[in-house]
Amino acid sequence: MVTKLKSTDKKFSKKTYNPMSKLTTEEIDEKGWNVKKTFIDPKTAQEILNERNSNPIDRVPEYTNRNLKKRGKKTDLLIRDIKANNFFPSLIKFDAGGQVLDGQHRLYAIAQAGKTVKMMVETGADRKSMIKVDRGCPRSIKDILGLSVFQEWGLDPKYWTHAATLGKAFFGYIETLKMKGSFMSNLASWSPTDEELFAFFNKERKLIEWSAGTAKALLGRPKLHGRVFMIPLMFLRKIDVKLAEAFLYDLQSNSSEKNPAVWVASYLAKQEGMNSRAEYLFHSKKVFGAMQAYIDGKNIVRKPKELAKLERNK
Repeated sequence: MVTKLKSTDKKFSKKTYNPMSKLTTEEIDEKGWNVKKTFIDPKTAQEILNERNSNPIDRVPEYTNRNLKKRGKKTDLLIRDIKANNFFPSLIKFDAGGQVLDGQHRLYAIAQAGKTVKMMVETGADRKSMIKVDRGCPRSIKDILGLSVFQEWGLDPKYWTHAATLGKAFFGYIETLKMKGSFMSNLASWSPTDEELFAFFNKERKLIEWSAGTAKALLGRPKLHGRVFMIPLMFLRKIDVKLAEAFLYDLQSNSSEKNPAVWVASYLAKQEGMNSRAEYLFHSKKVFGAMQAYIDGKNIVRKPKELAKLERNK
């Protein structure tokens, strides 16, 4: 027999229920070590930053925060998450003197978003604890997707790196093409929320899983498993599945140097390095051009440099 609890039971009585309150200065300055759940409103967050935060450039006190970056992808994303109610409670850390040890960017985001947020607050913390808990290593895109989408898919972890890298790059290309202005600067500044990433990855699951498997299979071929080749190939498959498969087949089996697929493999094999976004985009355009020729059923004909030089001198 199951006994139904009544509202008059002492454990669940409204009289004994203690709702969370907003963080106060008095709580921050309490003696001893304590951890509690509380709400932090925008005004309090800004006051904490004004009066209780310090940067390494100040040199005192020791074990201080990293410099507060008011503009950047990390900060912008925090603000957007708070505004969209996609923010989860995390720890704000104060030392025994009431100075912020950890959480300045989240406090700044709360102040900028203008919304009260539920947080966990630690007071009276030892400053030396920062050496152990704050290593400055944020989760990678692979970690974020691996903890959510990829596990939901049942994707083998050996494909996570390629799936995360190629999926996000493909998403970035699509979104950047919609923007006005410089493609390169737009691509550099583009920063999706986790929810936008999850939605896109789920929408393009088949394409991303295929691209990850293809890139893994091409690891032995120079430059073919990276974004410079794989992103154009993903666009080609998005347009025509059979044509993308044919391009891959020709790339690995055709011997004609005029075939666009063979030309791409040869071209990329000759490139020593792609260390900047500008180089990456330059070579990607070459690959896109070759794939367009393949779609049009054309060969790629390149005159020898010596012959081209002679023609120019005539």
